[in-house]
Amino acid sequence: MSAPPFAFADLLRSEAYPQRPENVELLETHISWVFLAGERVYKVKKPVDLGFLDFTAQERRRFFCAEELRLNARLAPGVYLGVATIGRDAEGRLAVGAPGAPAEPCVEMRRLPADGMLDRLAERGAIGPREIEALAALLATFHAEARADAEVAVHGSWERVRFLCDENFAALQPWAVHAAGENELVARERLALLREGTHAFLDEHEALFRRRVRERRVVEGHGDLHAGNLCFVDGRPIAFDALEFAARFRCADVACELAFLTMDLKRRGERALAAALAARYAELARDEELAILLPFYETYRALVRAKIAALRAGLPVHDHAAATEAREYLALAEEALPPRRAPAPLPSALPLLSTHREEAHAMNVLFHFENYTLHDADREKLRSELDVLGRVVEPFPVKDLHVHMHRHPHNHEFQLKFDLHLPGQVLFTGERGPNYHPAFTECAKQMIAKVKAYKDQLGHKREWSDARHDRHGS
Repeated sequence: MSAPPFAFADLLRSEAYPQRPENVELLETHISWVFLAGERVYKVKKPVDLGFLDFTAQERRRFFCAEELRLNARLAPGVYLGVATIGRDAEGRLAVGAPGAPAEPCVEMRRLPADGMLDRLAERGAIGPREIEALAALLATFHAEARADAEVAVHGSWERVRFLCDENFAALQPWAVHAAGENELVARERLALLREGTHAFLDEHEALFRRRVRERRVVEGHGDLHAGNLCFVDGRPIAFDALEFAARFRCADVACELAFLTMDLKRRGERALAAALAARYAELARDEELAILLPFYETYRALVRAKIAALRAGLPVHDHAAATEAREYLALAEEALPPRRAPAPLPSALPLLSTHREEAHAMNVLFHFENYTLHDADREKLRSELDVLGRVVEPFPVKDLHVHMHRHPHNHEFQLKFDLHLPGQVLFTGERGPNYHPAFTECAKQMIAKVKAYKDQLGHKREWSDARHDRHGS
């Protein structure tokens, strides 16, 4: 544990707090000491200079305590109570609210229920449609109302995003250079491929990044939106612990903010939840381009976390748990990295077919893929995935194909999402090609249910050509 600016043994006493809690616990992060005192929490900022933040002077710590209150009032109203002061009482002991030196500032908060934290809910499999809906609504509303002026927008510019990406690669480079034995976090070739893929995406989509700034999609967001910083209280989501110390990390494209949470959910094995959250957010925020940017920003967010874990691991590596964490995030970054070139638009003829022809074509897809043999492990994984999807996707039915294709004739995402072959291929062969998107799995779940019902109605198998002939007389 890092040395504090004062001996805090006094702060582990119940008498050090106005509420006289029954017990006091001490937690530590890389930038704070956190005292859990009954129904209250007191956060003391460490006097550290980490380059990207400088808390060495007490006045700076006081300023950032006030910033923490200001920023968290947006998504956690009523949780952050004020800036308190730690001083010495008449007996010379440290206590909250005492008038004597050192007059150390700290943030006072209400304590949130541990069992309501999103990471705990994910562990218990307790995240369902209502939680996804509430989260998506909270974030869509927050982003719509957040600051998006010129001072904020500069942080989401194409140039700044490229700089931040290169900053990550530069920080990880020492581990690539010394990739051997226990020091191997990422091979030089793997890091080079990640860098090349990132630069390729930025080059291919420069116009998109610039358009996002003009459309006010770059906002002063939360900055640290992962499952550990979200809590449900009486069914209402609260996002706390917003990043106060650096505007360049807090101000970003809304896709970058959401990507931190979807990436974190994927790391916890909740891929279906991540996909459902992204889809619902995009709908509520009317953000048709989110699907293009989300994989890129998931890669970026995973690299940020890999960098932080690598710094904790050290070089030579001495913290092996942190090294393992860094490797996990690097694998996530590789998985999320978008294809080098955007997929070409698929023909829009299929979604424009009549309802009967859609059903007949879906039947053919089902019959074709039923011939594939699934190993028991794959079949069990599929069954588990479908169970989760059934819980998550139910309140978000796939919209009418005609409406989407008429409204978005050039949107690759909608064309891919509603093409029947790709979802069928994902479910029945396990193949996930370069055009794969998690939304395919959701679409496939509903498509297969519809096809099976239609198949049962017919009572026997028919090929596409036969079904088309029977239904349309051609």
